[in-house]
Amino acid sequence: MAYRTGFRRWIGGRGDFLGWELSGLAESAEGLSPEPGTRGRVSREMTCAEATSPEFRPSFAFREAVASWNAVTPPGTWMEISLRIRVEGSESPWYSMGIWSSETVSAERHSITGQSDEFARILTDKLVAASAVESYRIRVRFFSIDGLSAPTLRSLSLAYSDSPPAPSGVLNRASERSGTSKRVEGRSTEHRVPGVPRYSQMLYPDGGDAWCSPTCLAMVMGYWLGDGDSAEKRVRSAVAGVFDRSYGGCGNWSFNVAHAGSRGFEAYVVRFSSMDELEPWIASGIPVVLSVSWNAEEGRPLLGAPIAKSRGHLTLLVGFDAMGDLLMHEPASPSDESVARGYDRKELEARWIEASGGTAYIVYPRGGPHPAFLPE
Repeated sequence: MAYRTGFRRWIGGRGDFLGWELSGLAESAEGLSPEPGTRGRVSREMTCAEATSPEFRPSFAFREAVASWNAVTPPGTWMEISLRIRVEGSESPWYSMGIWSSETVSAERHSITGQSDEFARILTDKLVAASAVESYRIRVRFFSIDGLSAPTLRSLSLAYSDSPPAPSGVLNRASERSGTSKRVEGRSTEHRVPGVPRYSQMLYPDGGDAWCSPTCLAMVMGYWLGDGDSAEKRVRSAVAGVFDRSYGGCGNWSFNVAHAGSRGFEAYVVRFSSMDELEPWIASGIPVVLSVSWNAEEGRPLLGAPIAKSRGHLTLLVGFDAMGDLLMHEPASPSDESVARGYDRKELEARWIEASGGTAYIVYPRGGPHPAFLPE
């Protein structure tokens, strides 16, 4: 059976939250936000409001899911996003997908460890179900220390999929597709997103070897902002904005796109089933961050990569060459000058699908043009 992915998104201000149970919340053109005077009190010092979805049935019974969101969290406010699933007719408890705040003075952002039972387990930012998920619910809780400042949820998304195929299966399919050396029939010229900056994560001795995700995010936001900030300023700002205290690093997929969302972008985690599905995004001028892994000694090569192997890595797709192969900005390169490089289309697609189920960050200006979106 072919690997399947799905996606659903709710955007504030367009009626997407009709049918949700909203406690102490109002919807405006900006999104969902607590109403003054109607917030429930959690403790003497803290108030909250809550949005709970109806039960949604996905387009197919999935096995993995990643939530993402765009929100504004002023100082003294934060949010918690949770999932609940139904498998074999029984409903699970609520699983927290993270405590989010764009600042860390009043609420330190973090994922929740130790969530595992007979229904599912949470791996930092990802739900992995024990059996096929028949339906799901989402809950968002809005917190405020003083009851005056209020967070706003602009959008909420869920990317879901089958279990990623085993490496051997992906390699076999890639081999079957190879045919001739020309991987995209009819292509005569390369298509590159112009002007994307080139940043190496390896230039920062205080942690850069683990900063692939925020470095990719910094390249994408730097491309859109064009504000003249230095590479180091952008990278370090992204590191500070996505760090997950529980995970102890910067690789939380949901937190990376939430950080971009807090800077005014549309940003979400998506799972794609093939490299072909990324062509319209590049054609629209939108670079895409990909989550990959490789190890040639284990039969999972990535020719041209600057390091021999990686258990988990983020890299940036900026275009396709005339043969359909991939034009990348590779943050693991040793210098900014060596960041631009090419990867074989089949090979990177295999390393991407098998490692993360085709996980990608999509980031572009709020309200900006983009391809017709994924079916919901």
